[in-house]
Order: sequence, then C-alpha cells, then structure tokens
Amino acid sequence: MLVKGEIDAMITARPPRCFMERAPGVRRLFPDYRAEEERYFAKTGIFPIMHVIAMQRQAYEANRWIARNLFDAFEAAKRASIARLYNIQSSYLPTAWLTDDLERMHRLLFGEAEPWPYGLERNHSTIDPFLIYCDEQGVTRRRLSAEELFPKEVAFEVRI
Repeated sequence: MLVKGEIDAMITARPPRCFMERAPGVRRLFPDYRAEEERYFAKTGIFPIMHVIAMQRQAYEANRWIARNLFDAFEAAKRASIARLYNIQSSYLPTAWLTDDLERMHRLLFGEAEPWPYGLERNHSTIDPFLIYCDEQGVTRRRLSAEELFPKEVAFEVRI
C-alpha cells in the first residue's frame, strides 16, 4: 500500500519489506530517527509500550494469584532474554558493535535501573500520558488512572 500510494505512512516496530528493498518513494519520516527518538525520550521519559498482558476478569477473580504468577513469569523470561542478547556472539548475526549498542541503549533509556521495567510504579511516565491521550481522543469514556488498569497484586514491586 505504501508503494502504490494507497497510504501515506505507517507506524510499525519493524521496517516493511518495501523499505528494506529500497522501493522508490518509501523512506523514513525522520532520516535520523534514532536521534529523534532519543531526543523525545530525553524530553518526555516516554518509552513506547510494546506488549501488554491481559486476562479475563472471571479467571482473575476466581484465582487472584494468577496475576502475580504471570507477572513474575514474564519478568523471569525478560531477564533470560536480556542475558541471551549479551551472549548472542555465538549466533550467526553480525555482532561487531552489538554489546556496545546494548550498553549505550541501556544507559540512555534506563541509566542504572533495570531495563524495560514491568509494572505500574516504574512506568507512570509512559502510562499516565497514554491515558491522557486516550481520554482526549475519545478512546475511553473518561480519564482513567493507571491504578485502575492493574490488579493490586502487580501494582507493587517485589525484590529478593
């Protein structure tokens, strides 16, 4: 649709095939997108939400422990995935600057904190503006608070 001019733009986590194949007229909106993204994050603290876990209310209300168990399972999976990123040198991917890029990204986005934090407390800077936008754009019937979106079992952080 981009190549045919049926749409003017798209937002996607990965470049479409027509971009990768250098189709005429298909380009990034911001040529130096990385600098733009870094500038926006530095200004707002907003890191785009990429994944959301949802559960049926009936299942949650019958077994409230499910929320915390899911949260903890995904947290463990995230930690394992981050560890794999740093050990990717054994794969077939070109890795000349991968570790340096990972460390740079971590410093820019998270400082000394854990990368890609889960849960409510450490994500207010992203969730609160999101809820404002939802209200302003009519996606929700009223302005929701972040606390309304999360079960109390995952609203707090557990450190061992």
